[in-house]
Amino acid sequence: MWLLNSAFDASLSDIYSALFSGAHLIISNEKPSQIKKISALIEKHNVSHVDVPPVVFSVWLKDMKKYPHKYKSLRHIIFGGEKANAGVVQELLKYVSLYNAYGPTEATVCSSVCIVDKEWIAEDIGLPLPGVLYKVVDGELHIGGSHVALGYDNPKLNHIFYTDEAGVRWFASGDAVEYINQKYLYKGRLD
Repeated sequence: MWLLNSAFDASLSDIYSALFSGAHLIISNEKPSQIKKISALIEKHNVSHVDVPPVVFSVWLKDMKKYPHKYKSLRHIIFGGEKANAGVVQELLKYVSLYNAYGPTEATVCSSVCIVDKEWIAEDIGLPLPGVLYKVVDGELHIGGSHVALGYDNPKLNHIFYTDEAGVRWFASGDAVEYINQKYLYKGRLD
């Protein structure tokens, strides 16, 4: 089910992931917080995957507990764009599989995904997807690969894009990240 605003870059992954995999895409005009209308669409169309912002998780969880039959087809929730409440996420795991997606627009929307499990912490943005490179430079996440944008229309802003000696294109994300125990942990923005 496609719930994200078309102006939001993450909507592209929702649309094309469904279409390229041969799935049906249910397009909703409802906001993710309009849970009665959304749950009716999930039930009616046997929706299995949805991408929602974590800000609506508490509302969705309450409805799932009250009306589990409405969500029997829902198997996977993808979320990202903001930090999720770890306690609510752990409760949702009783009903669905969850995936925390991370990636700035400049690195083609989604650059890593973390499969949420019982040990998951809210800061974990997952490991880079195939073809994506991560490195932490002075506490800042740099994202590399052929998918990185060439720059902005305003050349004054392009100092955050660079190519290394090996020819790899990089983007300095501005995100404070620590790499600890083979996990990339988001700590906030540097600006």
